[in-house]
Amino acid sequence: MRGRTILRYGLLAGVLVAGTGGVAAYRVLRVEELPKTLPALPEHTETTPARIEGLGDQPPLDLTAPGPGRTFLLVENQASMRSREGKRLHRALNRWILPKDVRGVVVGDAAGFGFLREKIASMMGAWQKEMRYPVYLDFEGVVLERFGLPKGHTALVVLDADGTVRFRHAGPADETVIEAIRRVLDAREPPPGPPAPAFTVGDLSNERCRGHLCILAFFGAPLERKDVPFLEGGADLEAMGEGAMAYMQRPEIRLATTLVRLPLPDGAQAAVVGKLQGLDEIASKMTVIERDDAARAAFGIEPDQTALFVVDPQGRLAVAETGAFPAYRMGRLEDVLGVEIPRGPGER
Repeated sequence: MRGRTILRYGLLAGVLVAGTGGVAAYRVLRVEELPKTLPALPEHTETTPARIEGLGDQPPLDLTAPGPGRTFLLVENQASMRSREGKRLHRALNRWILPKDVRGVVVGDAAGFGFLREKIASMMGAWQKEMRYPVYLDFEGVVLERFGLPKGHTALVVLDADGTVRFRHAGPADETVIEAIRRVLDAREPPPGPPAPAFTVGDLSNERCRGHLCILAFFGAPLERKDVPFLEGGADLEAMGEGAMAYMQRPEIRLATTLVRLPLPDGAQAAVVGKLQGLDEIASKMTVIERDDAARAAFGIEPDQTALFVVDPQGRLAVAETGAFPAYRMGRLEDVLGVEIPRGPGER
């Protein structure tokens, strides 16, 4: 599951738990027209709501004094995540290196579901692990009202320590907007990765990978088709109920669901080390080697570890993930490969 998909489930948890939509569902799903320019900030009084209560052990979020330095609020709604209009912005915020005085918060617009606060809070622990930034759910619509934001759209607000608005945007963000946000946050793009170790995995090696992308995957446990979700004859996440999240956090399951859907860019090559049975979706596009201790040793991977590496055309490690890497880092893989990983059934 991707970070945005997981958050979408959090925003819609009220509908799923209650078993009905009604007026509350309309308030979550409603989409207002996106203006060409945002209106002036609404005038505030001492009684204007400016506080979002945290879930569980989270401290409250005070929008008049969000903390030292700068704080950005990345606002999402069920409708905006379904349309994926904030995809570029999410990727940028998830890959950037931020100054120490910059804090990020994801705010889910969940107006209308305050009566299910405790139920949703019990689910958020697992979801939060998949996100780079802490997630707050706004059951009262405080952020949209306070900052004059349209309902149903991705939005970003940057605040100073005293709550002064330094930047505000709603809707899709093109490269010009993203660059403006980067400058406001003093963010930096991540540097190139270190050189890949000397390796040979099947037909792939440092020399064979020079000039194009190479993907190297290691499975720490054997897998059969019946174990992998999103495939015909695969695992049924819905039947697992509340155990589905824990299942998807197993490193080998997460890696397999990624590889079966991963489109290889032109010229890219891929090799997989692991015992896989019935997973033609992987074997048809990647060389599968059941065991290669030397390759594992080259990358420092233990026999029971799962890992994913991407070597860029200059021979550097552009992606190096071990274990069940958080879902938000999936965007980095897509950025490096220049592809879009198709969503699985049930994802939006």
